[in-house]
Amino acid sequence: MDMDTVPTGSTVSGRDEGGRFAAGNAFAAGNATARHAQRLRQLFIQGVSEDDIRAIVAAMVQRAKDGCIPSATLLLTRCLGKPATGDNAIPLDEEPAAPPTLDERREELLAECDRMRALSE
Repeated sequence: MDMDTVPTGSTVSGRDEGGRFAAGNAFAAGNATARHAQRLRQLFIQGVSEDDIRAIVAAMVQRAKDGCIPSATLLLTRCLGKPATGDNAIPLDEEPAAPPTLDERREELLAECDRMRALSE
């Protein structure tokens, strides 16, 4: 790069005095691979209509109903999300705990108020 093409206020590195990329520099052109991938995604989006998606989903649902495990897995993970793991998982043999009733919650709050009052005295 010759000095004639360097933007005003920048150095040969293409940065200004503060170290940021200067306007118009050739060094901050972006990620060519990401731009190419985005162009390909656009072509896919332009080439597939909503009716195409509906037909694909209907075929996947039918395959899942016919017993195709990969189709069922993909369909369920897309509709329900990934299965919970670890602490978030609810064991199948246990029902989730019911939320406390209003009376139970009132009693818990009153007891907490009493504990806080006792601590402040």
